[in-house]
Amino acid sequence: MNTHDRIELPPLPYPYTTPAYKTVKAVIQEYTRAAIKADRQQRGEPAAWQPIETAPKDGTLILAAFSQIPQPTVAMWNAPNGEWVAAVATVDTYHGECNDTSFENEYFADSDLKVWAEVPHG
Repeated sequence: MNTHDRIELPPLPYPYTTPAYKTVKAVIQEYTRAAIKADRQQRGEPAAWQPIETAPKDGTLILAAFSQIPQPTVAMWNAPNGEWVAAVATVDTYHGECNDTSFENEYFADSDLKVWAEVPHG
């Protein structure tokens, strides 16, 4: 995650650790994230990496980073299996050279997802 994609407010001393302050802090953080997201969308940029807890599990295609593969890939939640299904790039040998590329569906546990982002539209 890029540091400019997530804004954290610094911890403050005692009076600011009350439940009321924590609620205000959460609202400010959510507002800031929404403003960054809206700005990126207006400029046609993809949204920033988001925490796994917010990943849609309704069949929406997402850009996903899984712990088992080195590059992000397109994925979606497979409700019947309770797993993520992703298109993972593979390279096989063709005529003695590594040049036969393709995509294969692979399934990942919910805990394998590291971060996700919206698929850019365009």
